[in-house]
Amino acid sequence: MNRLVDTHGYYHITLSSQDARPLLSSNNERAFVITLLQDLLTPRLLISEIPEYKQLASCLDLLAFSIRTTSIQLVLFSIDETITDTFAQVVTSRLAEFQSEYCTKPPAEMRTAVSRLIGPHQALAQTVTIHKAHEDWEYDRYSSIGFYLHDRRGDWMRMWRVAQLYDNDGENYRALMTKSGRRLEEPALRSTLLPRVA
Repeated sequence: MNRLVDTHGYYHITLSSQDARPLLSSNNERAFVITLLQDLLTPRLLISEIPEYKQLASCLDLLAFSIRTTSIQLVLFSIDETITDTFAQVVTSRLAEFQSEYCTKPPAEMRTAVSRLIGPHQALAQTVTIHKAHEDWEYDRYSSIGFYLHDRRGDWMRMWRVAQLYDNDGENYRALMTKSGRRLEEPALRSTLLPRVA
């Protein structure tokens, strides 16, 4: 008899280029990614004809994002590994469609890596890692740092699972960003190359 494997938990998704080319070449592309995340994860946009348990906004809590020229990184809580993979595929395919339609240069081939994180503490540590990747992390609009430090609000970002670990206090999170400590260990990656949408 096969045992059911519980795959709910914390995940880190990275989208990057297969080669040396940038993944995102313009602010329009980065802004599109933010709009896409909002559209996919805003609870008020749930489709009434589809059961909630099948909709991304009901199945995922986005905890942090980082959108840079070289990569898109997302930290989230998901009810299921399959939902996580579906979400990664949707983001990848819609970004590919946008780039094919609106970008003058041929878009880079994308690689998607999904890793399982060990609980909320490692998820919190991962948010610090991806926010620190931004040169001006204090105010960078293409990272979720504003939700952590400047009380930015949006129902498509649901951070309570990690926010409770630093008492939902921006100054406590800033201390995590600025303190020096041992290098965070990266979890093993389960990489999947998703085909580009024609």
